[in-house]
Amino acid sequence: MTEHGLGKRSEVAVSVSVAQSAETAARAYCAASLPNVVRLINFALPVGPSQRGVLGGGHATSLAESVAKHLRQIKGNEIDIAARIFAAAPNALVFFLGQQHQAIIAPCAIYKHDIDRRGNKS
Repeated sequence: MTEHGLGKRSEVAVSVSVAQSAETAARAYCAASLPNVVRLINFALPVGPSQRGVLGGGHATSLAESVAKHLRQIKGNEIDIAARIFAAAPNALVFFLGQQHQAIIAPCAIYKHDIDRRGNKS
């Protein structure tokens, strides 16, 4: 996990780089379109992005829980923090992350990584 400070406002951007790296695209999108993002947190596999990085449903659940746990720690007692999640991950991982959304940071918006670079996939 890496973290970058981006400003002094009330939103957090989260990139989930599992199938591909989403960090650079998330940082660019935040700079261009999300002026209230205070920091960008990138979650990635230790071995780097891979189409085979998630080994099954149990592994996807475990990864989602790890992301949620870290984001809950960031949230602390601040209930007004919004999250912008940029995911380049298998649908199963995003599904399980969605199940954790209320415990993570609410409100929450999820953006699909634009793999083919054909436009905004928010």
